[in-house]
Amino acid sequence: MSLDELQSVFVFLTDFMSALDERSQPWIPVWAAAIGAVAGALGSLIPNFILERSRLRKEGRAIKASLVAEISSLVRIIERRAYIPEFEACLAELKTTTESDERHFMIDVPVHYN
Repeated sequence: MSLDELQSVFVFLTDFMSALDERSQPWIPVWAAAIGAVAGALGSLIPNFILERSRLRKEGRAIKASLVAEISSLVRIIERRAYIPEFEACLAELKTTTESDERHFMIDVPVHYN
């Protein structure tokens, strides 16, 4: 390298260093702090958002499974105890009768439900 080239590199480096000097660029620390704050906020919010979304999804699946289980067990109980034919008979009687008497429908509840 020649002396002129070394001198031009030196001038470039001194100009570059002076551009990075805090006294010549007073907003650099402000921008660094603002960018750091935004990055920190996003770094704390995004994982929490993902975890909360996952938790809500799991909770929704659990509720869905419990509702399906409850409804299917009620359907089995209704089929096993033959409530449908009794309801149909009661409905047919109500359609044919014009009297305004009270009608009663009794469901036998086993002892272990008390």
